[in-house]
Amino acid sequence: MTMQANGELVISNRAGQAEWASGTVGTGYRVIMQADGNLVIYNQQVFGVWSSGTGGNQGAFLELESNGDVVIIYQGKILWSAGTSG
Repeated sequence: MTMQANGELVISNRAGQAEWASGTVGTGYRVIMQADGNLVIYNQQVFGVWSSGTGGNQGAFLELESNGDVVIIYQGKILWSAGTSG
């Protein structure tokens, strides 16, 4: 999982090929996993330009799975996933 210089958050497979992208080229600046459980990409003016939509889940966490997927988990349940498996 890489936040690229062009503003795109990308999940790549082991061969380096992009499997998922946020669609934030030209707008994204940094990505933050917030305490409320929401993964958010912000622009340079600190406005959110993309989110996982998982806010309101205090204690949720981001995890890289062994299959290459990136998931947000809360109380044992996957709230959001993206990546290489499909």
